Amino acid sequence: MKKLFTKQDFLDKLIPNGDCLDWPGATNGKGYGITRYNGRVFYTHRLALILEGIDIKDKQVNHSCDRPICSNAKHLSAGTQWDNMADMTSRRRQTSTITEEECKEIRELCNTSLRQWEIAEMYGISQPQVSRINTRVHWKHLK
Repeated sequence: MKKLFTKQDFLDKLIPNGDCLDWPGATNGKGYGITRYNGRVFYTHRLALILEGIDIKDKQVNHSCDRPICSNAKHLSAGTQWDNMADMTSRRRQTSTITEEECKEIRELCNTSLRQWEIAEMYGISQPQVSRINTRVHWKHLK
């Protein structure tokens, strides 16, 4: 009979990297660790919280360290996409394909006869992104 994978087995596999504990095994295309645990496949950051007894059902697991490979339960929290986006915005870690200057230009162009989809094509972004810039959902720190 095969021995069940334990919490300690999982922790023993993690590799210290500063304060992070990195998963050394398989990853998906976005850099998140994946492993099989007692017959099921898990993302390692989710498994880390499960093994700590934290309920993650219907929640996503957010990284405070911004490192998908990290499976240190101290760097993880169960929350919503909204929680993650609020954290990302508060720490200004959102990635952007436009500059602050382009953001200002987009806002000015929104006050012209151009349609948002036309502006989006000019800057290589989506129409909803143009809308979020114009309504200050994104880049709200710019005056």
